[in-house]
Amino acid sequence: MDNITRFYLLLCTLGLFMAGCTEQKPELISGYGATIIVPNKADTTVSINIEMEENWHIRNDYDWMMITPFNGGPGQNSIDIQILKTNDGILERVGRFEIVYEETSYEYYVIQKGNDSIVVNAGRQYADIDEKTISFEVMSSAEFKVTSDADWIQLESSEITDSILLEDGKTFSDYKQWNVTLSVEPNSGDVRYADVKVSAGEQESIVKVAQMGNLVADYTKDFYRRSSVLEFTATWCKYCYLMAGAIHDAMSSSPDRIVPMVMHGSDSEEALAYGKMEDHFYHYDLIGYPTSIFNGNAVLSLNSNYQTTVDALIGLSDEAVSIAPSRTSIGGRFYLDGNEAVAELSIAAKESGTYRLSVFLLEDGMVYPQKNAGDNYVHNNIVREAFHSETFGDEIPLTSGSVKDIRLQIPIPSKIENRANMHIVAYITRDDSYIGKIAEAEYGDFGAVVDNIVNIPLDGFALFEYE
Repeated sequence: MDNITRFYLLLCTLGLFMAGCTEQKPELISGYGATIIVPNKADTTVSINIEMEENWHIRNDYDWMMITPFNGGPGQNSIDIQILKTNDGILERVGRFEIVYEETSYEYYVIQKGNDSIVVNAGRQYADIDEKTISFEVMSSAEFKVTSDADWIQLESSEITDSILLEDGKTFSDYKQWNVTLSVEPNSGDVRYADVKVSAGEQESIVKVAQMGNLVADYTKDFYRRSSVLEFTATWCKYCYLMAGAIHDAMSSSPDRIVPMVMHGSDSEEALAYGKMEDHFYHYDLIGYPTSIFNGNAVLSLNSNYQTTVDALIGLSDEAVSIAPSRTSIGGRFYLDGNEAVAELSIAAKESGTYRLSVFLLEDGMVYPQKNAGDNYVHNNIVREAFHSETFGDEIPLTSGSVKDIRLQIPIPSKIENRANMHIVAYITRDDSYIGKIAEAEYGDFGAVVDNIVNIPLDGFALFEYE
C-alpha cells in the first residue's frame, strides 16, 4: 500500500473525511482531497496519524492554522492541526495544506466552522385584503423558528432554495438560503398588523406585516405631512449626480418626509426620457440643470457647497410641516392586472374644495451613464408614465370629513425595463402658495402647491397616517 493511501485510510478511520470512504487511492488533484472539519475555537488541535515511506514536509500558507511538525521521515507520524484564530465570519473558513515528498505533493482541506447566524432579507411585508400567502428570504447557519403574534398569519413552509458549495468541491456550507412562506387569512375588517419573529438561539429578527383592509380616517388628528421634490436632470449634466446625492442624503436625514421624482427630457438618454418633461420644466420658468422643485412651490438649484443643498432640502421639508400642514391624506394600493398597472386610491380631506390628483408610474434600478458619475450609474425614481390625463393633475372635488375612492389604470409602458422595480407616486395639489425662510430656495406662486404625497411600492399599499 503506498504512503498516501495509508493516510487516506487513517482519515477514514478517524471519521474526518467527508466523502464516502473506500479502500482505493483517492483522486488527488488540485482543489480535491480529504477534508478535515474543525470547530470555531482558537487553541483547538486536531491530530491525525500517517505512515510514510519517504521523507516529507508540510506546506501551509494560512496564518489562522498551524500544521506541526513541519517535516518528518518514514514510518508512523502524528500531525497536529492547531487552530490559532476564531472565525469571525458567518461562512466557514477554508484552508489547505500539502504533504510534500520527493517531487509530489498532495493537498488537503481544513474547514473551520463559522458563527451561527441568521439574516432576514425582508422589509415590511404587505398583504392584500384577500392575500393567501406572502414570502421572504432567510439566510441561516442554524435551525430557526418562525412565530407570529397574530392568529391570522401562520407559517406555511420553509424550504432551502440555495446552498454554498465550499472550496473542497464536496462540502456544502451550513449557511443556507431559505424561502419562508406565510399563510394569510382574508381580511374583512380594518387594516391590521402582525409581528413575525424569526429566531435561532438568542438571535432573533422581526418582520413587520401589514394587511390591507378598510381605510378609515381619523379627522381629529393632524395628517402626516410629506413633501415632493421633482428633480429635472439629464445624463450629460456634469453636476446632476450631486443634486441626486443631496436629495438622497436629505431623505436619509428626514426619513419618510421627502418623496422624490426624477424627470429626464428629450435631450437626455432616450430610455430615461419622459415625453412631457418640458411641459413641467417650462411651467416653473427654469433655464438649466440641475434644478429641483419642492412641493411645486420652491425652486432649488445645486449650491456650490454640497452640504448647504442637503440642509436646504431638510429645511424645506421641516418648514412645510409647520407652515403648510396637509389638508388631505392618501391611502391605497398599487398592483398589476395582467399587462395593466392599477392604482386604487382613497383620499381623505379635512377641508372641502376642488383639488388635483397626480399619479406617476416610476421605475428604479435603471443603469445608464451619468456625466462625472460613470457608465454604470444607477438611476432611481425615474418618471415613466402618468395615470392622470391632465398635465398637472385631474380635478377631484373633496368633501370635508369624507373619503373619496378612485381607481386609475394604464397599460404597462413597453419602455419599462423591469416590472419588479416599478412603484407609483400619488400627490394632491391645491390652488395655493406659501413663502418660507430657506435662503437657498426661490419661492414662487406657480398656481398650486403639493398638499400631500405618498409613494406606494408594487404589490404594496399606503395608509392614512398622522403626525
